[in-house]
Amino acid sequence: MADSEIIAKIAEVIGREWPSNVPAGGIHAATPLFYDGIALDSIDGVTLILSLEEQFDVEIDHGSVDTQAFENVGSLARLVEERLRDGA
Repeated sequence: MADSEIIAKIAEVIGREWPSNVPAGGIHAATPLFYDGIALDSIDGVTLILSLEEQFDVEIDHGSVDTQAFENVGSLARLVEERLRDGA
């Protein structure tokens, strides 16, 4: 699956789960997940991981995910891509 497809699906999940948090310019690879971006909190981060596991049919070990994976939508897409490639 292409990186742009993964980003689009992540954007779709975020738009469905947190529609009021979607920035005016939309969601792109560089959109931060926390603070001045989509403004998720830690519980939202866990919810997002669970939603992505379902969306992409992958398993993401919550304890092994570092904060860099949540830097922005693009870094999260790379994490999903790795899990897809590993067949997780």
